[in-house]
Amino acid sequence: AHYLAGRYDKAVAHARMVVQARPAWWLAEIVYAASLAQSERVKEAARVVADLRSARPELNPSSLAVLPFANPGDFEHLELGLRKAGFGGVS
Repeated sequence: AHYLAGRYDKAVAHARMVVQARPAWWLAEIVYAASLAQSERVKEAARVVADLRSARPELNPSSLAVLPFANPGDFEHLELGLRKAGFGGVS
């Protein structure tokens, strides 16, 4: 919610806590990377993406197409952050 509202610093803090609590949950890492990138912490975001790709090589940008966003603009917003982080785009 913080990410979609543009509160990227809060999104970073919350996503970091979730990643630490549930390290196997890839969606938390996706939000963490996008939040870092939107906070202009692109190098940190790129490291999160690299770690995610190393741990879950089957995950790729098209994997995100299954996320259930009611508002397509929210998905595009997440995709923008992930592109900044070096994860690529779905489209």
